[in-house]
Amino acid sequence: MNLSADIARCDGVQYDGEFREGCDDCLRRTAQRGDRAVMIEPPALVVFECEMRVEGNTEVKPTREAGSA
Repeated sequence: MNLSADIARCDGVQYDGEFREGCDDCLRRTAQRGDRAVMIEPPALVVFECEMRVEGNTEVKPTREAGSA
């Protein structure tokens, strides 16, 4: 599955060679990236689930931030 080019990507977090729970199949990490992909840092602390995670079966539509034209 692919994400729109305006959805930020993430490299995920690995500990001892294994991805943190949720990073292994997150589309922010696994979807194809263009040459100029916008990157985000993964959250330093995840309590239950990463708030930035995009599941493979989720349709993601870009949204405008408040105040943008």
